[in-house]
Amino acid sequence: MKVWASICLGLVSVSFCNADSGQPIEAGILGAEDGGLWQQHLQRMEQLDQKMESLSQRLAAEEAESSVRYQPKRSRVPSSSLTRPGWNASVDYLNWTVRRRGLDYAITTDDSTRAVGAGDVHNVEYGSDSGIRAGLHYTTATGWEIGFRYTYLDIDATSSAESPAAGNMWATRSHPNENEEARRASASANLDYDVFDLELRRWFLINRVAAIQFLGGLRWASIDQNLRIDYDGDDFSDGQVFNDGQMDGFGVRLGALGQWQMSHGLSLFARGAGTLAYGKFENHLLETNRDGADTIVDVTDRYEQALPAIEAAVGLSWRSDHIELACGYELTNWFDLSDRSMFVDSAHEGAYSPKSTDLLLDGLFARMAFQF
Repeated sequence: MKVWASICLGLVSVSFCNADSGQPIEAGILGAEDGGLWQQHLQRMEQLDQKMESLSQRLAAEEAESSVRYQPKRSRVPSSSLTRPGWNASVDYLNWTVRRRGLDYAITTDDSTRAVGAGDVHNVEYGSDSGIRAGLHYTTATGWEIGFRYTYLDIDATSSAESPAAGNMWATRSHPNENEEARRASASANLDYDVFDLELRRWFLINRVAAIQFLGGLRWASIDQNLRIDYDGDDFSDGQVFNDGQMDGFGVRLGALGQWQMSHGLSLFARGAGTLAYGKFENHLLETNRDGADTIVDVTDRYEQALPAIEAAVGLSWRSDHIELACGYELTNWFDLSDRSMFVDSAHEGAYSPKSTDLLLDGLFARMAFQF
């Protein structure tokens, strides 16, 4: 605009100069003979004004088009919605499957060998159940998010087996010095999962295509696992075995979240995190016979150890200025969390053999979050 204005002013100055002398022509001294020249100057000025107006309109249109072209589309997630100061509340519905070893209770065989014949090992399998995860975070004016999140899952499982007509049923969890074989067995297991996270998060990269967030914080975990087995028949008379474990842990959690933004507010995301905690364990093993009248084993094992865990999730989310909806698949694996305690030697009655196994939780989740 400045360049065109300078050119136009120069043309106007030249048009008011005398062609022979190069001196400015005073409008007041123009004679009749110069009336035609004056009319020509006026026409040229009107033409220049029209050209300037046309150029101004074209420049304004090009600036508007350029602004729209390089501005992120409204259908994409606005960066301000990720970093806007305020509160963010979220609720997740969880449909998780619990997977772990060490929940065996019996072996049924066909008595085709001298010791343990061909047969099957019977385990309690948890399957899937519903849980919940709720969080509340606050975003500061500098873009940092601090908040709290709680995850809860309570799941039960049962299983039963009977000795085959021409075979045996071996009790895998009883003390071998007392009772070995049963005709019937039933088992029930319970997992009570409570995890608390205090998080500090921040978005470090936000553009039209991707957004990356780093997170860190503290984690508290209280996870109880209980197993009860009932044996009856042959060596047992209303026998019961209880293997209960409680764990309380505290540690540090670090991770990252990445989003790939698509159109209409949709995004693909992936999240990963790791936890290293200090775990305090207490496992109790109780075995009775004759409906509790005869106590065979009653011991408690207390210990402390490092407790690592890893988690990962992938999914699809939709976000507007104040609402986010997301769904996906996630898994969490706790290493050496579950305990299988037992006595293994009938000759040495005190031969105690504890074993730790992993606990894996995986499945689908659906989230609704609101920013205010």
